[in-house]
Amino acid sequence: MTERMKPISTSFTRRDTFRLAGAAAAIAGSELQGQGPAASEHPVEIRCGELTFTFVPQLGFVRHVRWNGVEILNGMYAAVRDSVWGTVPARISNVIVQTEAEEFKIVFEANCQQGDIDFQWNGSITGAPQQLTFTMDGVAKTTFQKNRIGFCILHPLSAVGKACKIIPADKRREITGVLPEAISPHQPYVNMSGFHHEFYPGFWAELEFVGDVFEMEDHRNWTDGNFKTYCTPLDKPRPVTVKAGEKIGQAVVLRLRGKPNPLPQRYKRPTAIVVSKDEIGMMQPVPSLGFGYAPGVTPEQLVQLQALRPAHIRMDLRASNVEGLQAVAGIPIEAAVSLVDGGEEEQLAAIAKAVAAKGWKIARWLVFHDGTQATNGKWIEIARKHLKGTPVGGGTDQYFTELNRNRPASAAYADLVAYSFNPQVHAFDDESLMENLMPQRDTVRTARSFWRKPLAVTPVTLRPRYNPQAKVRTAAVPDPRQATLFGAAWAMGSLTQMLASGANSVTYFETHGPAGVVGNPMYQAFAVVTGSKLWSAPRVSEPESLAVLNLSADRQERLVMVNLTAALQRVRLDRAFLGSEWRVRVLDEESLVTATSNPLAFWKEFDWRVLGGSRRELPLLPYATAVLTRDVAAPIVVTR
Repeated sequence: MTERMKPISTSFTRRDTFRLAGAAAAIAGSELQGQGPAASEHPVEIRCGELTFTFVPQLGFVRHVRWNGVEILNGMYAAVRDSVWGTVPARISNVIVQTEAEEFKIVFEANCQQGDIDFQWNGSITGAPQQLTFTMDGVAKTTFQKNRIGFCILHPLSAVGKACKIIPADKRREITGVLPEAISPHQPYVNMSGFHHEFYPGFWAELEFVGDVFEMEDHRNWTDGNFKTYCTPLDKPRPVTVKAGEKIGQAVVLRLRGKPNPLPQRYKRPTAIVVSKDEIGMMQPVPSLGFGYAPGVTPEQLVQLQALRPAHIRMDLRASNVEGLQAVAGIPIEAAVSLVDGGEEEQLAAIAKAVAAKGWKIARWLVFHDGTQATNGKWIEIARKHLKGTPVGGGTDQYFTELNRNRPASAAYADLVAYSFNPQVHAFDDESLMENLMPQRDTVRTARSFWRKPLAVTPVTLRPRYNPQAKVRTAAVPDPRQATLFGAAWAMGSLTQMLASGANSVTYFETHGPAGVVGNPMYQAFAVVTGSKLWSAPRVSEPESLAVLNLSADRQERLVMVNLTAALQRVRLDRAFLGSEWRVRVLDEESLVTATSNPLAFWKEFDWRVLGGSRRELPLLPYATAVLTRDVAAPIVVTR
């Protein structure tokens, strides 16, 4: 670095310590630790020529590396993983940022301490307009066991289907390919010392990995919005003992090569997100929507729940707990049966007898086993002897990856298959959770490539219900964002993806309580959809920032627009939307008190009207939901 380089901001050149939130390591396996907004405070925006990225000091995380507005990398960071894949949170300190037009430098110190693990490393991020180098140099202060120490690189979903080259570890013969459209159940590429992909016509991003062998996994298996390249192949023995005094160093080098064709104009972010009606396409039926069971519903909560018209309530049944459960106001039950080793048929018989005695109406049976990641067909065959008259399904009570890696052998396997998901398997800062919405649809589309019978996504939650890697399953603490505008926006974004996915049924969260929908702003996301029979998806110029859904019921049409960001967004409607008046209601920080105090009537009242002309634009505050409603002359019917 030259002497003329100056600190970008005094707030980041002073010596300071950025500590992660106390609950950072609550869920083992989460790689980017933090808790909601605290993990994204004070990001530093770096620009060097046409190369831009964001550095998050609290995490030592490089985010959204772009060239002229085109995303090259979704993220890059170093992680310390213990012997059971728990992530050791890093305390980042002494952050110094320097930048000028043609070069930049960021240095910091990271201290990873937890239990018997004490690993300290120095980070350095340097570069120029067409190069970025991220290095880590660390030393173990104690002797401990690890599954991984080193870099993870996140590739954006915009790379799907584009040409790529893999440089093998021996660097003898490069391999050409593409990132797959369908979610790959196993690592698409292994044994890498480099990965190149064409992110713009004629222009390549060339990644070089130094210090370890790397491989790639399709993060969409866990609904993460990226592919991940990571160090230390999974086929190597683990855990590995790291001795006190042992040094570990790695580097990732990004170089831009080639000649863009055609030469682009300098990127300038549009002033408004455009929603176009001419791409709506055909209307399709809304799938069956339900909620998870929570005990102790009050009369007031029950009234609000019934107003949402849930198609079912999911109950998690075991032979040991079925007697103590009560149905909710006659709403059909999605019965998720979990078996344990020993006496499985007796367990099924006991559950069937207890349910019959209670007179419950069963929408579907789902059969899982604690000893397997995906249901073995033999348990479904035994279940069919006892659970008669209602569809019996299998699949997994864990994530899509378990179903994707254990695909049913034939259609005779079950009447339906199921899997669950949440956005916080690997990261749980606000921005990552919103980025993890779009892959939800990809899980269903991939499942449809090997399963044509009914598909149930159940349940969708904001935080993992338990750690599948743990020997003892303990319930996670509910995410406090469940009861915020952020939670409502995430739920609405998820509904947009699930309606577009083609799933037959979707189960969300719980009916009420800390992980529920009744009694918080999230309620309004489901109230928007209530009563709608058909949906379609308008075209959106920035779908990563705005979720949009077109709904119809009888003689009424609704256009739902959700700001998925923490920034003010301006939305511009295509002129084709303005043929008649829209009644408008907005859920945001200004109307939150009204929505909470009178939840049943909120979407029935209106703020103002869009008449066309100069009123084509709507401002949306952070995580706001706008619902535009208008009457139509005749009922809208399904077209195919």
